[in-house]
Amino acid sequence: MVEAYKAKKMGGKERLHALLEDIFAGFVGCTDMPPIDFIPELLEIYPDAKVILTVRDPHRWAQSIKPVAKNTGLWWLPYLMWPVPGWRWFPTLMKEIGTCSRNVIAADEKYSDPYLGEFVLWSRSCSYGNLTACSFDP
Repeated sequence: MVEAYKAKKMGGKERLHALLEDIFAGFVGCTDMPPIDFIPELLEIYPDAKVILTVRDPHRWAQSIKPVAKNTGLWWLPYLMWPVPGWRWFPTLMKEIGTCSRNVIAADEKYSDPYLGEFVLWSRSCSYGNLTACSFDP
């Protein structure tokens, strides 16, 4: 997935499509981060896909994401994760996700209530083939 973020930044659509096809091969669905950073590209590859946008209360969402956002940038995390094959790329992936999110909606590093609202507006502004929006209030 890190390579897909790099390809997206470099603007290599052909390489990005090949990477995404490889990453999602055999799957019938995907959810959450990081796939949401690639919705337009995934819809180019899978034009009949259905996109479901869930909308949460911004304050409750901000409270739930703050601990994750705060702890993914710890300087020692890459060293702790390196011996674990499935997790060694987690810190790099979190950095790419954060960078992509800030670029898409011009958000800063503070995850606050307006962040979710801005993301929802951005998501709805994308031209999806088959978009369904629904509320999510746990």
